[in-house]
Amino acid sequence: MILVIDMSKVVIHIVLFLCLSLFCHSCAPEPVPIGHKKDVRTVPKKTTKNLQKAISATQIFKKCNAAVFRCYASNEYSRSQGSGFFVKSNGIGVSNYHVFRGKEYYYIELSNGNKYDIEILASNPEKDYVIFKTLQRMKSPYIPISRRKYIVGQKVYALGSPLDTENTFNSGMISQKRNDNGCKLIQIDVPIDHGSSGGVLLNEYGEAIGITSSGIPSLA
Repeated sequence: MILVIDMSKVVIHIVLFLCLSLFCHSCAPEPVPIGHKKDVRTVPKKTTKNLQKAISATQIFKKCNAAVFRCYASNEYSRSQGSGFFVKSNGIGVSNYHVFRGKEYYYIELSNGNKYDIEILASNPEKDYVIFKTLQRMKSPYIPISRRKYIVGQKVYALGSPLDTENTFNSGMISQKRNDNGCKLIQIDVPIDHGSSGGVLLNEYGEAIGITSSGIPSLA
């Protein structure tokens, strides 16, 4: 059984941290010439229905691969490797907290070989995620966070670096939805391993729905 952290809660913290603001603009109504009646007919509203179609696995990998990277964290005694992915175009990324726990030095390595030092911006040990930013200014490829509902049986894809094998792409489905002391988890049958921690779980539209976090080995 594989457990994945639901991204819907992570995105709330990302939005709050970045202090995104919405600006409302109002316009005065157009003046109506004297002697003319104003046309009060209802204007048909534009549909907001999402007509986006699912894309193929090869398209998803091509779309998301450059936004996924390996994370390295170390201190004078040990070194750990995990995965992560960008969620904003200015170098904002996410991963698992346990990859960085107890470490002092961090950097990420992209699929093109470029390395960037990172700064931890926020973390949640209980829900096992961190939000960080590259110290060097960059324009990063990123994976949008999904606003869609997910269901048991839905096809999903995991992209990360298990056992330090760079950007391995696997597919499977959602096996169940779990709740662990208020932390929403997604159970999947997609293969992940040590080093996958912090990688991205994708839906059929190439959107992030979770952070691949941990596996529960069989007791048989």
